[in-house]
Amino acid sequence: MHSLAYFKLVTNIENEIRTYWGLATMREFGAKYLNTCEDLSVVEIGGATMPYTYIDIPKKDMILQSKIFVDNIKSNTLLNLVTSLEVYFNDIISRLVYLCPHLLSENTMQWTTKEFVPELEGNFRMWFAEEVTSKLIRNKQHKDIINFISKTIKWDFSIDDKITLWDKYTYVRNCIAHNSRRTSKDLCRVWPDKYSQVGIPLKINNSDIMYAMRLALNIAKKIEEPIMDKYIKDNDAKLLCREVYVREGIDDIGILKSIIHRNLSHKAKTETIQEALSFQRKTNQQ
Repeated sequence: MHSLAYFKLVTNIENEIRTYWGLATMREFGAKYLNTCEDLSVVEIGGATMPYTYIDIPKKDMILQSKIFVDNIKSNTLLNLVTSLEVYFNDIISRLVYLCPHLLSENTMQWTTKEFVPELEGNFRMWFAEEVTSKLIRNKQHKDIINFISKTIKWDFSIDDKITLWDKYTYVRNCIAHNSRRTSKDLCRVWPDKYSQVGIPLKINNSDIMYAMRLALNIAKKIEEPIMDKYIKDNDAKLLCREVYVREGIDDIGILKSIIHRNLSHKAKTETIQEALSFQRKTNQQ
């Protein structure tokens, strides 16, 4: 049984992996095709149209540089995988606060009246959940965010080894985003057996991408197991049911059960779906 936050994470990660695979594959096809062409420039081979006219270089240079292009996409993919888990943290905490605001009853966060007043006319509970989440995790390291979740729900995830390794990948992400894809002092400090020299180009291979993908999913699974069991329960299944009804007009119980199971691995009961549909019909105008 999964949350909508996890479904979104899986979708985002799948998109990133498929995008990298597609570009890497097209690079191979492109190189094979260019090798059959005469020794001309890109514009001469492709024609004087976009995108060929953006940069006109000899065919042989295009083939050589295409590896650099794929390497850049490779690092972007790793960056986006790390960011995808960060988005999951935001989504799952926001959902947790929305459903169970009492979990923050001991939080000492400071607020001002002018922050509340503009939101009182709208969905205040949703605004509060999103705003609290933003304040709680903004500029926080992923290990600190996981620790916050653990303390909030009073649950030991028992994944310290995974968190330690993931923390290293976040430093790689920082180097990609903020250090022109070169190693930094911080990265060499936390991951000396892999990156020992400061200021050199990052070397990211396919195994790094696949391992980071699996690690992100494993961490998310461990985090949401107790959250689904104790707090979200069937609330996300109801929300998905309502969303499908609003967007597609589907109210067939069997079809909705299938959609929920396919996306959330959740076997929703008939009464759960009926309750969701009934609530949506009553509040649809809102």
